[in-house]
Amino acid sequence: MSRLIKFQINEIEPSKGSALIENGYNMEKIPESIHHLIEEAFSHYRSTADPRVICADISKQDFPLVLVGNGKNDKEIPVQKIFPLADKLTLFALTLGEVISSKIQDLFNDNDFALAHMLDCIASISADNAVKKLENTQDKALSTLAYSPGYCGWHLSGQEKLFEYLNPQQIGISLNDSFLMIPVKSVSGVLISGHKKIHKYKNTYDFCSVCKSKNCLIRMKDLNLR
Repeated sequence: MSRLIKFQINEIEPSKGSALIENGYNMEKIPESIHHLIEEAFSHYRSTADPRVICADISKQDFPLVLVGNGKNDKEIPVQKIFPLADKLTLFALTLGEVISSKIQDLFNDNDFALAHMLDCIASISADNAVKKLENTQDKALSTLAYSPGYCGWHLSGQEKLFEYLNPQQIGISLNDSFLMIPVKSVSGVLISGHKKIHKYKNTYDFCSVCKSKNCLIRMKDLNLR
């Protein structure tokens, strides 16, 4: 059975410092114009973001049907080896809503690129914070990390099976023909909960060579697995 969750904006709102750093600004030398820009961006964020979440537990017997997606996954992927060791699996989808995504696009269309980029950055960090909040609201005795289609060899087309099981349309999320979510500021995946050691793996998969973020190493470090 699915569960609907409503986050308050201030629960997932990023700090101004994190938004500035993400945009490449030196915190010791922030021009006054940028201070005004980020204030305006946060004002738009607070008036347009509408964070919503849908979750549903899934058994280890049923999850492979979601994971296989359209059969386009890499031959070996981390989630394939991690989920059998889990104590709990929970599918999720979250969105900041259509209004903020439309606002970002409108700003780009109006050639207000600086403000559009700043608001886009704030929204992206906010969505990431929402995922972290979901991870932290699971069983405190377990270590929970989110894994999403489109990353680490799990093909983006996996969204289709995930959507069939979870039905995120209830909170206003749909898929386009390329399996991208609409609204844009949305995230989906599976929360895998278990002993922290199950999340440890070597980043030597074929897809690791083209990965630029190396977020897996950061997450393992946060769990003291490195």
